[in-house]
Amino acid sequence: EEKVEQTGESSECHNLSHVFGEELYARTKDVGAAIAQCTTACHFGCMHGAVGALVREKKISGGGTVEDSIEGLSPVALCAEHNQSRSAGEFQLCLHGFGHVFMVYRAGDIFAALADCDRLELGNPLYENQCWSGVFMENRSNLMGAGHTYIRADDLLYPCTMSDMPPQYLRACYLQLPARTSSSTCARAPETWRAVCAEGIGLGLASRRTDDLRFITEGCRQGDADFTAACMRGAFFYLGLDVQRGLARDDPRMKNFCSLLTPQESPVCNMLEEL
Repeated sequence: EEKVEQTGESSECHNLSHVFGEELYARTKDVGAAIAQCTTACHFGCMHGAVGALVREKKISGGGTVEDSIEGLSPVALCAEHNQSRSAGEFQLCLHGFGHVFMVYRAGDIFAALADCDRLELGNPLYENQCWSGVFMENRSNLMGAGHTYIRADDLLYPCTMSDMPPQYLRACYLQLPARTSSSTCARAPETWRAVCAEGIGLGLASRRTDDLRFITEGCRQGDADFTAACMRGAFFYLGLDVQRGLARDDPRMKNFCSLLTPQESPVCNMLEEL
């Protein structure tokens, strides 16, 4: 996994690690043994793949909890136990991965998967949003084969625009719109959510090309000043997930990112102390 992490794009690294995890489970038929061989490289891709493979094999849908399908393992305990760098970002990314897993468990039913996230009783809005965003990301990306149920080619803002979408999930939804979302798409969102839509574009740019800082910053400059500022915030947040708490100010990648920003864009870097 570490070799994969050093090559290619961040998203490709994560996808390949999913395959490693699936293969480990296929060989061991023991999810605990498979996870024990995983590392946190590539944003927990191996663990996500192993647990997802178990859930798919069980083919359980409908009632019960996801713990029934993953042999009594607690998602929160797994994320805490395997947080090898002890960074808040790794824990969040692990919870995000379980949003994907819940979509597999619920056969693509967004609302049932979101309810599974809620049953974790995380008690922290940041952690809750990570699990919810995993649900919406699976819907748009189909990374684990449980997405594309709530997609409309003529409405890139869907399912966020659904009349029955509970408001607590809207931030996570607008952060996880399709990759072809642009500044013009965000301009069509309700005013309350336009900045969040732009943050999602920045997050997506950073997740796809984590080490290509110029790609990220130039991609964020496709709209007006408000769009660019929000997009840079999303990218900054994603880049900070890899940094251990309290060390962001001295992290070379964070410094280099901030050095590429104009004076109008640079206020986002005042958040370094918060990471």
